[in-house]
Amino acid sequence: MPKRSDDDFDWFRGAMGGMNLSPEQALNLEKQVDENPANKSARATLLGYYSSRPRKLGRAAREKQARHILWVLEFAPACGLGVTPALSISKADNPKEYDLAKQIILIQCKKYRRSAAVISDLALALRDESALSINLLRDAYAIAPKKMKYGIAFWLAALLHRQGLETANSQDLNDAVALMQEIFREKKTGLYACRLAQYALNGNQYKLARETAEQMLQDYPDDNQCIHEANIVLGLIALNAGEIATAKDRLLIAGRVGKSPRLVSYGPIMNLAQRFLELGERSLVIQYLTDCKGFWEMGPALLRKWINEIESGAMPVMEGDRFS
Repeated sequence: MPKRSDDDFDWFRGAMGGMNLSPEQALNLEKQVDENPANKSARATLLGYYSSRPRKLGRAAREKQARHILWVLEFAPACGLGVTPALSISKADNPKEYDLAKQIILIQCKKYRRSAAVISDLALALRDESALSINLLRDAYAIAPKKMKYGIAFWLAALLHRQGLETANSQDLNDAVALMQEIFREKKTGLYACRLAQYALNGNQYKLARETAEQMLQDYPDDNQCIHEANIVLGLIALNAGEIATAKDRLLIAGRVGKSPRLVSYGPIMNLAQRFLELGERSLVIQYLTDCKGFWEMGPALLRKWINEIESGAMPVMEGDRFS
């Protein structure tokens, strides 16, 4: 959970309380903020409200959201909400407000230059600008006490990995792998194992990716997320090596796992299926998508759409967790 601000007001809890707010309730809270700009409870709740429905926000609502974010950045920079969507301003939709938020964040990072918690959290509010966010996270990592380093390293690795994929920068990809190895040595969890296998695969460190994925199947035999991701990694490695039958088996095993919180919400990893679709293996991919209905509770309509498109001869781009 994000750190609380200096005055110990729980911004995170407040923002979570706004996730299911009605428009009428939000309007009432806006009136409260107008009457008392220092009403932190109302602002926190509104930040949660706006961030939970970004696609439904009109221009006026986005402007209100941006004003709340700017206030918090200026008067409560230690709120701990940078790791959440609550402090995210769209650069495309609100360019002026975004630039102002960026300026405030850079000023606050200088002011709190000895606080790894504040710098790292504010850095994540700028994670759409990978290079800047990475630099700030490096600053935070350098001064963080050991107990905080792993959390900062996790996000730093994630941004380096994303930037490395976007720019085809092998150094960024290698740095991401090294950070995940450091984290995993100290904290052996399924989540970190999955990330290490993914990052190693995308960084062309196939030996490490294979070893990590195989170890995941041994160490986390009851973790459906680990089983799914390990088989996708091993399937991609097999496919790259020309071991088609093995890769097919891995894909089918990955599609027949049980549920996990992430699989239920975000669905399966699609890049191995996409590769097979490009190779003309339509029946195999349809079987995989059909099997995924067993765990992807949020995606049956999308799975049906993709299956129908494949059956009609189309080549859909199947968006899912793509190790990116």
